Amino acid sequence: MRNNTSLNKIPISLALCSPLILGFPAEAVERISALSEDIEYSGRWNTVSGNSKGTSWGNTARLKFSNSSQISVDLQSSGSIEYKYSLYPVGFTGKIEKTDLPSGTGVIALQSSVTQDTLLDPSTTYMLKLHRTSEASFGQTTLKGFIGDDGIEIKPINDGERIKIEVIGDSITAAWKVDNPDGQSSGAVQYENTLHSYGALLAKMFQTDQWSIIAKSGIGVTPNAGDSITMDQQFTYNNFQWSQPTGTAVNWNFSSWQPDIVVLFLGTNDVALTSFNSTNFKSGYRRMLNTIRSNYPNAYIVSLTTLVETITWADPNYTQVKQDIKQVASEFTNIMVVDPGTKEDPWLIPLNAPEGDYAGDLTHPALSGQQKLATKLCEQMKRNNSVQGILAEHGAGNVNCSLDPIQELSWSSEPSVTDVTVNSASASWLASVDTGPVITYSYRLQQSPDMELVAQGVGSSAVFSALAEDTQYRLTVTASANDYPDLVGTETFRTASTQSASLNWEQRPVISNISENGALASWQAEVVHGEGIISYHYQLLDSSGQMVDEGSGNSKLFTGLGASTQYQLQVTASVEGLSSLTDTEIFTTKATPTEDQWDPTKIYHQGDQASYQGVVYTARWWTQNNQPDISYVWEGPAPEPGSAWDPTRVYLQSEIVSYQGNRYEAKWWTRGTSQLHPQARDHGNY
Repeated sequence: MRNNTSLNKIPISLALCSPLILGFPAEAVERISALSEDIEYSGRWNTVSGNSKGTSWGNTARLKFSNSSQISVDLQSSGSIEYKYSLYPVGFTGKIEKTDLPSGTGVIALQSSVTQDTLLDPSTTYMLKLHRTSEASFGQTTLKGFIGDDGIEIKPINDGERIKIEVIGDSITAAWKVDNPDGQSSGAVQYENTLHSYGALLAKMFQTDQWSIIAKSGIGVTPNAGDSITMDQQFTYNNFQWSQPTGTAVNWNFSSWQPDIVVLFLGTNDVALTSFNSTNFKSGYRRMLNTIRSNYPNAYIVSLTTLVETITWADPNYTQVKQDIKQVASEFTNIMVVDPGTKEDPWLIPLNAPEGDYAGDLTHPALSGQQKLATKLCEQMKRNNSVQGILAEHGAGNVNCSLDPIQELSWSSEPSVTDVTVNSASASWLASVDTGPVITYSYRLQQSPDMELVAQGVGSSAVFSALAEDTQYRLTVTASANDYPDLVGTETFRTASTQSASLNWEQRPVISNISENGALASWQAEVVHGEGIISYHYQLLDSSGQMVDEGSGNSKLFTGLGASTQYQLQVTASVEGLSSLTDTEIFTTKATPTEDQWDPTKIYHQGDQASYQGVVYTARWWTQNNQPDISYVWEGPAPEPGSAWDPTRVYLQSEIVSYQGNRYEAKWWTRGTSQLHPQARDHGNY
């Protein structure tokens, strides 16, 4: 039974006030409050605005439901935050791909990870997992709730007492750059993905969805150019803070989520972004461990030393950091120290992808590096008696530390429907696998829009009769074999009609994401009372009628447009034997933004510009109160190669300066390093 205290029935007329609610039938829907006791939250989610849940860390929310033909999420994001989700039938054992959420704000209709369709089967129980994949500094996530059909049933998630894991670290833990398609050094918010972090992969090996990542790029246990607030301070706040807050309202209630294992991976930025001091580092690391222990008194701590020390040219201070971590950890109980390799025997191949395991900068692991970190860390932890006991206590004693791909069934002939008439249709399908187990098939035919079951059976083909005229059906076929995950395929079709076919607009041309030099356009037509292959032709004209672009397809990202310029998009849809459709849409690009003086109280997003002391800077990502000339989050004009070294300036990798008659090349982000860093003199590194 659903919990009526957490469901609010709202009329569809209200729901449609939000343009992002798609596909709901003309009847009432129900809103599931974010405060529902049956929604499972992992990590730090605090109550905000009285009826919502908020977080700024990499966390997950899970919802189990049935009796609804669709599900939407109601979200609000204060910055450029990325999300992924999976939505699948409970008990489904096939491969599930996580889907990017198209927007971080609004009411967004979600599609099944199995059928890639927003239309769900009300008789099926589904599991929805929503993940925030961006680190803390990109802004605040507010989950307002979920929306389903009137009568949706929310079910408790009874997974038993799964092990809880919290992972604390910097950009390596946040998996910065991990999803960069070319494996190179450019970093952007869409290339960071905590789901591909070693922490999330480790949780998968430990068979748990109860994991949390507390990570921030640039942070350490001592103040540095990337962060004045150290992790032991950030750790106590319920949300990420750019400056020291006052009062106790921002403190996290640690009793609400107690992990069984805490993984700590800090130390890189205490060398890279500041003048390293061993005494200060040990003091900061000791504070960090004391903070963890005082708030998680029963948790087992796994402390990793630095990874970057394994790189051939790495700063010798990383070796000192390893020794300092081991020394401080020896002062505590219920803790193990893991050293992720040495120069002679590194965990990761010390080269950039694809030859090695780093994402272009020999600091941040590529996906292969994150996977190796998870595997090797899992193997080390499995051998620890205390960890073995925790795993056994939570039913995860049989841990597999491998991420090798699973053998799967595949379609040699995907489900296809032929010979469609007014009231009948035929269908066939065939699956295969490398080895020779017996493959069995089952199928279901459902009628839209209510997904009423029309026919079901077994075998590799079927003939359907007594179907309704001009009606859409969905065929779902499941292929099964011993010791293999099920393979599911779907096919939709519409029976013929005795009425004349016509071509109509399902969605007229829509222009979105308009900027000063670009815009995104999309459109969609449909054949009513018939079938046919729809072709499209578009033309983009400027205000003088000159053609700027033309092509085919049902969407187009226009680039290279002029600022403050009016354009006309003309789209024609055609089907052989039917009258074509033509529609136009007029839009005007935005004006070129003018940079303003930097304001420490203003929030800047990626790509925003601000002027400081006569120099124009561009924000690399979400930022507030970070002075442009000394903060890595701001990108300024590159210095002239070989110009005199300025101790107050931020230098990026490969920039060249002169100092005391010698030329030096920066091997990573740096500021204010010279005589305090002997590697600058010995290895030509700044």
